[in-house]
Amino acid sequence: MRLSSLSEFGLIEKIRKQLGSVGKRIGDDCAVVPPVKGWELLTTDALVEGTHFRRAWLTPEQIGMKAIESNVSDVLSKGGIPKYALVSLVLPASLPVSFVMRMYTGMKRAAKKYHVEIAGGNLAEGKQIVVSVAMTGEASKPVLRSGAKPGDFLLVSRPVGGALAGLRCLQRKKRFKWALQRFLYPQADMRSRKIAPYATAMIDISDGLLADLGHLCDASKVGAKVYADNLPIEECAQQVASALGEDAVRYALSSGEEYALLYTLPEESLGKTPGFLIGEITSKKKIQIRYQGRNLRIPSRGYEHFTSSRSD
Repeated sequence: MRLSSLSEFGLIEKIRKQLGSVGKRIGDDCAVVPPVKGWELLTTDALVEGTHFRRAWLTPEQIGMKAIESNVSDVLSKGGIPKYALVSLVLPASLPVSFVMRMYTGMKRAAKKYHVEIAGGNLAEGKQIVVSVAMTGEASKPVLRSGAKPGDFLLVSRPVGGALAGLRCLQRKKRFKWALQRFLYPQADMRSRKIAPYATAMIDISDGLLADLGHLCDASKVGAKVYADNLPIEECAQQVASALGEDAVRYALSSGEEYALLYTLPEESLGKTPGFLIGEITSKKKIQIRYQGRNLRIPSRGYEHFTSSRSD
């Protein structure tokens, strides 16, 4: 059955049944939820077909999971707990109903993992698929991008580079199982709860380590020195880079949709959090990359909409 043969409200009813208890608030003019404890966190992210995913590469379930994971990661990067999600879809009328149901299967799976409730959303017709998720969360003391100070140390919560390695495998039609898994099944980093009490600033790596470090430094009005020899590079990224004659260090610096946490600590908090020490914060407002005893020139910080091509 195609969407063109099913009414909007017929699809909404199917979605409600598909989600079960995860979508118990769906169906009213707006979701009514209890007030938060502490600070309320609000975030939104959109996945656009052709820019963030291709149907030839990702299953409907993987698209749905990715939409939830990217928003959860934003909430976790503030030291918060994700709570509710609103899902808005733009869908071609020719799309099979089963495709939409399978997307919601993926969303439901990811939402349950983080105890997130899908509380509503919107449907509209368009020429390509767009999955837009707005999410709320709560935090007793949010960790912002703007708190880094000169003298703080820079850490990343886990090894990086695997997501870009997986994308390069799809682009070049190479079969490296773990790299493909890293791209197809991104995971937010729940260790933020162990990091947040000590971090002075934090951001999730969605556009690339170097790009997101730039956002953190801009917000904090500081600079940074990154010791690229210390970067924790995923083994699959090293294997793919070697097979393609490319640079694994550049993978680690520019790989987007990693959802690892990039954060800063004062000296007295070193050793109290999970992660890898990769640099330091400086008063000079520029980012310097040191590698094998020399300054490394990186032509681009990472992905930027309107100037980059992610899926090609």
